[in-house]
Amino acid sequence: MRSTRLLLWIIIVVIGLLLVAFFLQRDSSITHQQYAENRLQPKASSQEVQNKLSACGALPNGTTTTVRNATRMYIAIPKDIYPNVNVALASNGATATWVADSGEYGAAATSTVKENCWSYYFEFDGQGTVDLISKSGVTGVSDYILHFIVTS
Repeated sequence: MRSTRLLLWIIIVVIGLLLVAFFLQRDSSITHQQYAENRLQPKASSQEVQNKLSACGALPNGTTTTVRNATRMYIAIPKDIYPNVNVALASNGATATWVADSGEYGAAATSTVKENCWSYYFEFDGQGTVDLISKSGVTGVSDYILHFIVTS
């Protein structure tokens, strides 16, 4: 009789431990999933974005700048916020062309380029407007867009 109670008590304890382990593992897997989502879609505060843009010497996002025909300009942006080395151009009469002899695309050689920044060297030609656009790789951070008005 006493051994039956002991055996019954051990079975109840083991079942209880198995249930606790099951629920802990279930909660843990949700945490891992959330972790993976956060890792795949990093987030940044607006102040952090501003600090990184400033550290690269980047023009503020959304800036409109007037330049003369044949102007050449270095443009830098933070790699971790704009990870794809791909600046798209939207043109209305003017062009912005990457200057090949400045170094690899995204790694233009300049004495002011920072370690964690892409660096581009563009020449602006023609007359009209052109936008430089880089897609954001960070959740909640807008694409980087610069507007240029090219005059003669």
